[in-house]
Amino acid sequence: MNLLLKKRGSLASRHSWWLMSVWVYATAGLCSIGLAQPSTPDQAASALNAGNVPDPYSTFQAGVRMFEGDFFHQAGEIFDQWLQFFPDHELHQNVSEYAIWARGEHAVSESDYSKAAVSFSQLLRDYPQSKHRLDHAFGEAWSRFYLQQYERVAELLTDENAPYTQAVLKTETTGDPRATSLRLKGQLLLAETWLKTGQFDRTKGILDSVPDWSLSDELVWRREFLLTQLLLKEGDLVEARQSASRLLAWARSIESIDWIAESVALKGDVLKSNGQLEAALETYQDNLAPSIPESRRREARLKIIELNFLNEENATVLELLSGMLNQSSSDASLDIVLLTLAELHLKQYYQPAKSPESELSLSLSPGDLLMVARKHIDTLLLDYPVSTYRSRGYYALGWCLWELGEYPLSLDAFTQAAVGLEKSMEHAECLFKQADVQLKLGQADSALTLYKTLLTEYQNYDDVRVQLFEQALYQMLRAAIDAEVLEDAEWAAQRIIHSYPNGPLSQRSRLLLGQRLIHLDQISEARDRFLKLIEQFGEFTLRAEVDLALAHTYEREGAWASALTSYEQWLEKYKDSPDRARAEYALAWVHDRLDHTERALALFQQFVRVHEQHAFVPLAQNWIADYYFNRGLFREAEAAYGKIADEFEQSTEEQKEQSILMMGKCQFRLRNFTRVIELLTPLSDSLTDKVKAGEEIDRDFGGEVFLSLGDAHFAHARESEVGSQEQTERAGAATNAYIAVYAVHRPNRWEATAWGRSGDLKYYLGEEYQEAIQDYGFALGFENVSISMRSQLEYSLGQVKERMAEVDPEDQQKQLNEQALQHFLSIVYLKNLKKGENPDAFWVRKAGIKVMEMLERTRNWEQAKAFSEYLIELMPAQKDEWLRMMTQWNKRLPLDISSN
Repeated sequence: MNLLLKKRGSLASRHSWWLMSVWVYATAGLCSIGLAQPSTPDQAASALNAGNVPDPYSTFQAGVRMFEGDFFHQAGEIFDQWLQFFPDHELHQNVSEYAIWARGEHAVSESDYSKAAVSFSQLLRDYPQSKHRLDHAFGEAWSRFYLQQYERVAELLTDENAPYTQAVLKTETTGDPRATSLRLKGQLLLAETWLKTGQFDRTKGILDSVPDWSLSDELVWRREFLLTQLLLKEGDLVEARQSASRLLAWARSIESIDWIAESVALKGDVLKSNGQLEAALETYQDNLAPSIPESRRREARLKIIELNFLNEENATVLELLSGMLNQSSSDASLDIVLLTLAELHLKQYYQPAKSPESELSLSLSPGDLLMVARKHIDTLLLDYPVSTYRSRGYYALGWCLWELGEYPLSLDAFTQAAVGLEKSMEHAECLFKQADVQLKLGQADSALTLYKTLLTEYQNYDDVRVQLFEQALYQMLRAAIDAEVLEDAEWAAQRIIHSYPNGPLSQRSRLLLGQRLIHLDQISEARDRFLKLIEQFGEFTLRAEVDLALAHTYEREGAWASALTSYEQWLEKYKDSPDRARAEYALAWVHDRLDHTERALALFQQFVRVHEQHAFVPLAQNWIADYYFNRGLFREAEAAYGKIADEFEQSTEEQKEQSILMMGKCQFRLRNFTRVIELLTPLSDSLTDKVKAGEEIDRDFGGEVFLSLGDAHFAHARESEVGSQEQTERAGAATNAYIAVYAVHRPNRWEATAWGRSGDLKYYLGEEYQEAIQDYGFALGFENVSISMRSQLEYSLGQVKERMAEVDPEDQQKQLNEQALQHFLSIVYLKNLKKGENPDAFWVRKAGIKVMEMLERTRNWEQAKAFSEYLIELMPAQKDEWLRMMTQWNKRLPLDISSN
């Protein structure tokens, strides 16, 4: 598209022919025609803002002068303000027409051709008798040409009832040079329209009908320009080369920089088509001069780069581009150089290592290629804020950041690119990658929306549909599964199956959907899908994965025997499958569920030994460690947990922290309380720092860490010398740890336990019995307290009050002992039992013994005997123990009671 046609000639030559007639009309009868007029746009604009009412004629004259000087926006403001001041003036119609015309011309200068076309259409509609109708009609056609509405342009310029045609008929016999120029411009515009639509015969017919002698310098150049383009499109390269030489010579003879640049670009294209690549390169180089318009310099750089690739001089391309940057780093046309450098490095990153293109940058590693590409894009975006290539820059940046793993920044870049790019493959890929990043970041709902948007907006774009839709549907399936929108997942899977029945993702999509159904506990439906897939395809690429998923359905149902058989058969059939480790792990787990503990141990140990780098190794090792822990082999258990924390690279931070906690528990069982504190203190400090930093933590895990740490300090305090500073410090540390459980890291499932431990600590320290009672009460206030813990807390309350009866004044002892007895009886008589619970025999027995001891101290023999009989009935398993106690009592009972 040529630059001169866009500019439509200078305003002076375009408007001077009618300005005289306007002024004759506008100034008729004026007495003050000789008054000084504003000479600059600022002075003119101030005319309407002055305190006095402006003169309508001089103000109008100032606006027209601005219009003539190409100050369309300022002229439009003057005309708009004039219309507000003089709504009933005789010039109102003229000024109103000028106001709309100025808006149209301003829109043209801003390349807003849609707005320009609207303005010119309005002029034609509202001012049918205007003397400027030919200008307005040509203006609309010209604007729509740049909107690529070629059929409409042809209609506007050829329809006998169109305003342009009617205006031409009215002016063709007037001899008016302005009208003649506009008619010739219209013909050349029509010729270019035919050229754009491939109607070369019509183009040639118009060019032949326009004689050179009738044309101005501009139109002579434009006619030759169109002729060169026509010859080039028709393949008449010899004539095109001669025409291009005449075109450039004509432009140079009249010293028009714009025409010269346009001519150079076209001549270079002709030489390139003629196979004269070196000559074309030299020609394009002429358009790199600083005096050449920026857009032409940028175009020349692009064509020089393209020619170098055509010449297969790949090894020199980067050097050429770098040289362009070094020659003039401030040249606005270098934005395309920066973008091309970035795209070349990105292309190199994605090329296979031994491809010919890889010769471009053999010295750079893949990571360096990405960093260099990113550097060039950052420079483009920072130094060229109004570049037309910013959207493409963001597009390339999105890929760089994606490959570098900087996903939030990649999402921002692709989003920026999508805003600026028109519908295209690149725009579709931006939508695709935005969704991919969101899916990777766990934003499944947003990703699902974008995949659906892509599939909707580009359903009629063949290239996008062919290249992206199958993968987009599969990604949509994944997003729908993660977002738990099963109907969208089903829709995507069915689209893949229907549209790509033999594609690589058809079978996988059904496998993925079935696996999701397992996750949703729709086991039977999942199994049916897997069996249908096997029935339809028999032995196929994904058969091993489908069979493994089928075995997993039995595991999820708890059908352990069927799962065991399925996994064993799978391992026998698929000896070389990459999923073998998963199946071996599952087999060991199923043996554990079947209580084949020793077999499970052997399988998990073998798994750790054979699959050292597998992600499941920490899980298998944890099972092994738990096996030792549950059997009281705490040294072996600690060593096993230690491997998770220290030896396995694939261990997650969560797995490492959990193993450290368990190492501490092992040492606690070994009564090495100092070692427990050494292990858990750094872990507790880390958790505290995360909370202070506002990070989310697993509060149940945090509570368990501090509870275990508190227990270690408590146990250490009990082993310390009574009343010593060490005992005081350990007790204080235990208290702080328990407070962290029920005050800092709440809510968590260990709060009640921590309150109970706090009560135990205060009971142990003595003289804080009331506080101990209060802590036990807080613990009992939690809803999730088990019957075992409730019984323990009741027992502790009885124990505290029993101790208080020993040290409190004599008048309070009876009441405290009665309260203590009441707590013990609550356990034995199952008062603290909730519906559906079974009593904890351990605490019932301990409470029963306490009650018997208290009855013995008070010599309440008859009640003691009856209580013993109740205990035998309640706990027959401990009958021998109760009988022994009764025998001992009988020896101490009065004769009249024992004889009963």
